[in-house]
Amino acid sequence: MSRKINPTSFRLGLSQVWSGLFQVYGKNMYFYSNLLGSKFIIENYIKRLLMSQESILDSMCWSTRKKQITLLVTYKNLSAYSPLKVVNLKKLVHWLLNLNIKLYLLKRTEWSNSAALLTNYTAQSLQKSSSFKKTLNYVTVLLNNHLHTKKIVYNNKGIVSLKLKGFKLKISGRLDNVRNQMSKTSNCIGGSLPLSRLNSYVEYHSANIYTKSGVNGLHIWLFYHF
Repeated sequence: MSRKINPTSFRLGLSQVWSGLFQVYGKNMYFYSNLLGSKFIIENYIKRLLMSQESILDSMCWSTRKKQITLLVTYKNLSAYSPLKVVNLKKLVHWLLNLNIKLYLLKRTEWSNSAALLTNYTAQSLQKSSSFKKTLNYVTVLLNNHLHTKKIVYNNKGIVSLKLKGFKLKISGRLDNVRNQMSKTSNCIGGSLPLSRLNSYVEYHSANIYTKSGVNGLHIWLFYHF
């Protein structure tokens, strides 16, 4: 049963926590409904902005406190010599929310410690007509070279240190513009995959890749142990 459900929700409360939390007890619901609508627009704009500047989105973390909003954007820049330009982003955020907001940009240096970053990189590369085999082989080699590396995360027990134990990549669809109309599935596996263990830590991320051949589904699992 554990193989058929989301690996993150399967471990909520045991080894992992919610990625977002909004509390509305005794507060005005209009503020939160307006925030959620603007949040969708801002996140979509940030993804397109980073893609246009040869950068890849990793994660976006929102925090609200007494109408004070904090947004932390984590990204990876593919070009070391092109700084990220976010003047229009700041104007859009202030125009949509009209609130006191603090925007922080955090640039990552490592590739292999984020399932979301690897998923977005693979999706962006394939959308630019890159070879499917070359892109997938690059990600696989990168993860194999970083097995047993450590990572610091926050869970229900506080700040803990994790070690990468294994990974799994799965992509399905019409791959490499083949003439065959049938969908295919390709899997890449490395290390140990403790899918059914509740005491393990799993990072999972998925994305739809829109190519000339159609829509492909990409799934990446990173398995850690304490």
